[in-house]
Amino acid sequence: MGKILIVDNEEQVLTSYSDALKMDAHSIVTSLDVMDALKKLKLDKVDVIITDLNMEKITGSKFIELLQAERGVLPCPVIISSGFIDNQVIDSFAGNTRIHFLPKPTSLTELREKVKDVILHPLAISKIDVRFINPILNATIDVISKMTEFTVTAGKPYVKKKGECSGDISGVVGVVSSGFKGTVSLSFPEAGFLAIVSKMLGEEYKTINEENKDAVAELLNIIFGAAKKVLNEGGMNIKPAIPIIVQGNGHSLSHHSQHQTIVIPFVCPELGDFRSEVSSMG
Repeated sequence: MGKILIVDNEEQVLTSYSDALKMDAHSIVTSLDVMDALKKLKLDKVDVIITDLNMEKITGSKFIELLQAERGVLPCPVIISSGFIDNQVIDSFAGNTRIHFLPKPTSLTELREKVKDVILHPLAISKIDVRFINPILNATIDVISKMTEFTVTAGKPYVKKKGECSGDISGVVGVVSSGFKGTVSLSFPEAGFLAIVSKMLGEEYKTINEENKDAVAELLNIIFGAAKKVLNEGGMNIKPAIPIIVQGNGHSLSHHSQHQTIVIPFVCPELGDFRSEVSSMG
């Protein structure tokens, strides 16, 4: 387990956070102010820093600035746990892949899960990915739920592991905009895809063939069209390309990107687990 520094000017927060994280065998260091935290960091290395923003004398934002001043990068991942996290705060840390957010109030279970996730995946999902994730997530649920009359729910987005299976059939579309260049994909297991395509075409299909496989590209176009409206209202000026189809049992999409790929998992009892993937080309 990791060594964690918690910085907060409320002793009650330090105590409750410490007790919760010790349950996962983490080693805990606490500080009531930024200067004390900086002194402790000179004496010892930590794996994760949890800091509030609204502190006396030196704010959490200034603390982060001081942390990365020496080497130009943060010494470890930082979780900002604050009741003052808004779009302006998120914008101010855009591009810093070691910054994570945990809005207050938060449950101790959420805290423990967040720390576990940060230790396993220290690079945070970038802001541009977040801007894409929510519209695509919502459009996917809306389109597929209406088309099939099945209940679709989304899981927590996460960073894709190398070689992780994407599905049995996928649609992949390249996207260029004023703020993003990359790819978005939609992947299904064979049985789930056949259930959807049977609904779309009004005929029961038992195998993926030349007649029905183009439906995955059509479905991606419908979903991305709905998401594009929201994205463009946010000033993204989306220009998608024509989707391509990738087929093969248990294939993995590489996206040809040096950056992390974000997986948006979906769950539907009738369709099985399926996913969308978002990958930035820089």
